[in-house]
Amino acid sequence: MDIRKYLIVFVLFLIVTCLAVGFPSVTRLDISIIANVQSAMADFSKQIPITVSDLTYGAKYWIPILIVALILVIKRKYASVVLMLITIQTAYLTSDILKTIIGRVRPPMEMRVIPLDNPSFPSGHSLMAMCFWGICIYLLNRYIKNDALKWTLIVLCALMIPFTGFTRLWLGVHYPTDLLGGYLIGFIFVMLFADIQNRIEKE
Repeated sequence: MDIRKYLIVFVLFLIVTCLAVGFPSVTRLDISIIANVQSAMADFSKQIPITVSDLTYGAKYWIPILIVALILVIKRKYASVVLMLITIQTAYLTSDILKTIIGRVRPPMEMRVIPLDNPSFPSGHSLMAMCFWGICIYLLNRYIKNDALKWTLIVLCALMIPFTGFTRLWLGVHYPTDLLGGYLIGFIFVMLFADIQNRIEKE
């Protein structure tokens, strides 16, 4: 396990955190980006981002997780199931802890399509999207033999990561820097899963 890659990503997270909470000019830029996204998507149903958000955080988030877990059980990858569930739950708890510690206020109330008032940074949705879909990409690359099927599924999983973040801007409940912070922490958990999984398979 190369600790340097974890340190690099964590340092990037600290830099984004400092920019997000310490520089009002960054927040103003964040708000202008949200306004542009909402303006561009004004003609589309807001049920779209709400549905995508529900699949990446909260009770409905467990539907795709359980589907992947069932597939792994069928393939007798029991250690992968346990490791995936532990990694995802730890990522979820980490998101809540970081939000509480950092305490960044969400975007202005008039921008929020849904009523949220808990802390904003990092985005739990982007963190969990990176964590879960990133783990799926790793598993697909490792276990799917058919190249066409493998790469089709990998592309679909990869697209879910930025699209999830985009829906949070659309709903006006996160700043772009919230998303970036969430992606960085989520990526740490993906790397951790991959390193532990590789070690398990070698033993």
